[in-house]
Amino acid sequence: MAGILRIVFILIALLILGLAALGGYIYYKSGGEPFRVEGVTLYLDPDSVTPDSVPVLVVVDLVNNTGLSVRVDGGSIEVYLNDLKIAVTEIPTQDIKAGETEIEAEVTIDNKLLDELVYTHLSSGEASNLKVSGEVSLGLGPLTVPIPIKYSTSVETQIFPVTVEVGKSVDLGFLGSVVVESARIELAGVKPDMLDLTVYVKVRNDSRIPVVIGALGFGIYHVEAEVDVAEGYVEGVNIVKPGESIEVPVPVTVDLTKIPQIAYHHLKNGERSTIRISIWISLDVEGKRVEVGREAPLFVERTVETSFFEKR
Repeated sequence: MAGILRIVFILIALLILGLAALGGYIYYKSGGEPFRVEGVTLYLDPDSVTPDSVPVLVVVDLVNNTGLSVRVDGGSIEVYLNDLKIAVTEIPTQDIKAGETEIEAEVTIDNKLLDELVYTHLSSGEASNLKVSGEVSLGLGPLTVPIPIKYSTSVETQIFPVTVEVGKSVDLGFLGSVVVESARIELAGVKPDMLDLTVYVKVRNDSRIPVVIGALGFGIYHVEAEVDVAEGYVEGVNIVKPGESIEVPVPVTVDLTKIPQIAYHHLKNGERSTIRISIWISLDVEGKRVEVGREAPLFVERTVETSFFEKR
């Protein structure tokens, strides 16, 4: 019996010495930093997007400085935009070679979060912090090494202000015309359930007489989703002299509950959307009413693209 115990103790001692030697080798080989997270990339396949969810591939760029191949025995990743948790997933088992390598994990973003995501991003002045955090368990021989994953990067957009060249005319016959030159869309306020916009519609009087703008309406329509995104209307007396231009401010409200449907079509189309801008206007010309109605408005279409995700 004593002989058996002696053998067991010797084996345990050898195992401890072996692990210590292995640990020392790894520390020496890695320069004191066995594993290092270099970056995180989010990939989106537009064909995988559904009305309910957005599947995203999270790729963690990892540098394995140990000089040895290791295996991933598990772990988890959480993805945040500022303080809003948008996804969480388990890391599947996979092998990691020595040197630069990648750890892949799939996360699913619930489309119901997209309106809150838009609110979070815009309320931060279109500059958000994308954070990926978690832990991965790496198997190295008999050792299991927990490696924290912490990575953050700034996500900035320049959605607002948006200037759309319209260049549409209202014909006044022999008197000339009134031209709607452009529309500048500015973000006026952000609320959890809506966006407040102010649209400055620039109107030029190319006629020979003063023209009174009695009313002006503005609408935004998402072509692919077939959704009226926003609409606004303003009344008032705005006199435009011949050869002059004025900007008419129109308050517009966007209902954020429409965002999930719009985002689905936008992402499904490779982060590309077609937006139709409609303008209807009522003019007073020498005491006569000249109208371009809502049923047949002046309109222009524009393609809007974003690049939140990488494509593979």
